[in-house]
Amino acid sequence: MRKKFGYLSTGNEEIDLLCIPHKLKLTQYRINGVGFLLKNCELVVTKSLGLLDAKGSYINPLAHKLVLYAISKVDPLKPLPKEMHITALEFAGAFNLPLKYCYEQLYNALDKLWVSEVTWTEKNKDGSWDYDCRWIQRRGKKIKGAGAISFVWAEEVHAGLSKIRNGFKSYQLQNIARLDTSHAIRLYEILIRYKDSGYRVISVDDIKEMLGITGKYPLINDFKRYVINPTVKHINAKTNLRVKWNVKEPVGRKITHLEFKFKLENQLKLNLEVKSVKKASTQKASLETDENTKNLVDKYGGKKEVI
Repeated sequence: MRKKFGYLSTGNEEIDLLCIPHKLKLTQYRINGVGFLLKNCELVVTKSLGLLDAKGSYINPLAHKLVLYAISKVDPLKPLPKEMHITALEFAGAFNLPLKYCYEQLYNALDKLWVSEVTWTEKNKDGSWDYDCRWIQRRGKKIKGAGAISFVWAEEVHAGLSKIRNGFKSYQLQNIARLDTSHAIRLYEILIRYKDSGYRVISVDDIKEMLGITGKYPLINDFKRYVINPTVKHINAKTNLRVKWNVKEPVGRKITHLEFKFKLENQLKLNLEVKSVKKASTQKASLETDENTKNLVDKYGGKKEVI
């Protein structure tokens, strides 16, 4: 029988601390006068190369982070779990969200995830396969008494997340935790796919499809001003990626491709610890994580590089 560690009370519900996964970035909370300092461990997102270049409908930032957090909980070399179970506490910890508001944010993210579609192509030596589906098989469950949600991945999604053998890339979830736009999250992934060369040329049409904004910003100057410029600036300020970009030499007078040059900056190792603090200062609600929580983790063996 496990030793009872205790409960966190949020006013409306209690959460058994034994239910908290050990692979979790836990932040500092003050609940009923007791502070809890919880820090990040090994949260690594692994996708197939095809899924990294996926196209589809726009997905809002919290729903996007819900997908990525769920991916970080699975082993890409094994079959996906039958059902994913995520608590508001662990989701809040992973992205430094105020727990007070995280319940509704998590439930809303699940609703948005249900209507999000994704399209991509998997390739290997035997050929290629096209996939077009929703992220999840059916509407997820909101377990409000437990402050949690559960959902089942769509069958097609398994091809890009589980038993991956034909090429993939991994990155730490904390590298995108401070991003608060879906454009920035997606562009980070689009570039990370080519992290070995630090260079990628991509057509304007393709990048719009990958960002979920097909048909929008028909004027290239508007696209640069309202999408690319602020997104690159956000990535440079909030992640471990340093990006420069320019328009590729145009064909005639029309700009059809963008050129990205980027590199990873050095990361700090994290001295993992979990502390209980009686006097914790009330922290300002923020989507940002502490810079000192950045570390380099190799989750699935020495041969696979994780950034």
